[in-house]
Parts: sequence; C-alpha cells; structure tokens
Amino acid sequence: MGVPTPNVGVTMLVVDLARLLRRNFEAELSKVDTGLTAGEARTLFYVWRLPGQRQAVLADAMYVEPMTLVGYLDTLEKAGLIRRCQDPNDRRAKIIELTPSADPLLEKIGTALQEVRSRALEDIPADQRQILESLLQTMKDSLLQEFQRETEMTADSSIMSARRTSLLGAGLVAIGPISMALYTPAMPALVEAFGTTDSAVKLTLTAYFAGFAVTQLVCGPLTDAFGRKPVTIAFLVLYLVSSVLATFAPTVEFMVFARALQGVGAAVASRCRAPSSATSLPARPLPGS
Repeated sequence: MGVPTPNVGVTMLVVDLARLLRRNFEAELSKVDTGLTAGEARTLFYVWRLPGQRQAVLADAMYVEPMTLVGYLDTLEKAGLIRRCQDPNDRRAKIIELTPSADPLLEKIGTALQEVRSRALEDIPADQRQILESLLQTMKDSLLQEFQRETEMTADSSIMSARRTSLLGAGLVAIGPISMALYTPAMPALVEAFGTTDSAVKLTLTAYFAGFAVTQLVCGPLTDAFGRKPVTIAFLVLYLVSSVLATFAPTVEFMVFARALQGVGAAVASRCRAPSSATSLPARPLPGS
C-alpha cells in the first residue's frame, strides 16, 4: 500500500523559492566582489535596515542563533564596517551602528539584491506583483502572530514558575525562624514536663544550632552530587520526622537528639533555597546582547 503524497502546496513552493533566492543572491554577490560571505553581507544589510539595535534584536530579525550573529559582527567590526556602541538607555548593553566604510559595500549588496529581484519577477506583470507581495506579507504576518502568542504564553509560564519558586523559597527560609519562635516560649513548660533543669532544656537549643551549623558544611557537596531537589526533599522529610519525635519525646535526652535532627533539616532547606531561586528565574541579557 503506497503512502499518499502530502498536500503541502504553497508551503513547499515558498520554501523552494527561498532557497533559490538565496542561491541566486550568493551568485550575484560573488560578481560584485564585496569580499564578504553571504552571511556577513546579510548581516551588514540588516544593520543598515535596523539601525541602532542590539545583537539580540538583529538575531531575531535574521532568524539566526545569537552566537552565529556574533561571529558575523566580529568579522564586520574587524573590517571597520560596523562599530559596537554603548546603548544610551542601558550602559551594560551595546548597539550596532554602521561606519562610513560600509556605504560602498551596501551599494554593491543592493545591486545584487536588485538583480535577483528583477530576475525573479521578470515574467510577472506589474499589477500582479503587488498582489503577490501582499499575499506573501499576509502569510508572514499570520505566522508571526502565532509565534508571538506562543512566546507570550511561554513568558507567562516562566513568570508563574518564578513566582512559585519564590514562594517555595520563602517557605523554606521560614522553617528555621519558625522552629525557634514556636519552641523558645515553651521551654519553661518543658522544664516542668520533663522534671529537669533549665540547663538541660537549654541544651536542646545548643543541639539545634549545632545540627544547623554542621549541615551547612555538607549540604553543598550533597546537592552537587545528587541535585538540589532530592536533597531538599530528603532533609525536609528528616525535619518532619524529627518534629514528630520531638513532640512525643519521653525524656529530655531524647528531645536533645530530636532537636539536633531538626536543625539538620532546617539548615539544608535554607541552604538549597537560594540557588534554586536564582536558576529558575529568567536570565538577564548579557552586556552587548
């Protein structure tokens, strides 16, 4: 049984047309002798078309990866055709501007583009050219609108994720202070309940802080080895178990042991919170992007 031919129609026609236009542009570019590759010439053209923009904006407009564009820009800057200037609105960022040396090359690139355009449209009547351009622009706008909607949805999802992470981090940080705020007022009652001395009950505080401090030294290597999420979950479980043990502690000695475990659990929660929040938030653009 044969596989039916997919009905791609105009889609593949546009793709094939784009490839042919690129191939013809590269051929014409070699004739005008700019000394630039097709990618470098295209980059120079977009810097002229979108003056005073950052690298990230140019990369989006050209549909190329930022690192690919950086290579083109480095070559053009070394040739003295562009310069990276400080963005007046953000001192950390750079904008791309043309130099006067680029004018002769832009004329040659324009000549190559005009030759390709003329060849592609020579058999199309003038009145139909405007219709063709209008239809192609409509297709482009439709695809761009869909892409923008997806980008906005992704951004909203990222913001919600950052908010959830921030709330979770705040909760983890609050474990330690809450453990002390709830426990300290109950210490006189513990002295009476266990029939012991103030010094013995205060030892539970020492055990808590000792567990908290020692764990700071080991939770970093543990998270590097096993990841923050499993380590945080494991020590939170330890914190909950130790809290239950402290609640039903039969003796003050058992309470000291439970409080030490509680300090361990509270410490790792606080220690793992900061990196998790930082790595979940959207990255800020690097200078020059």
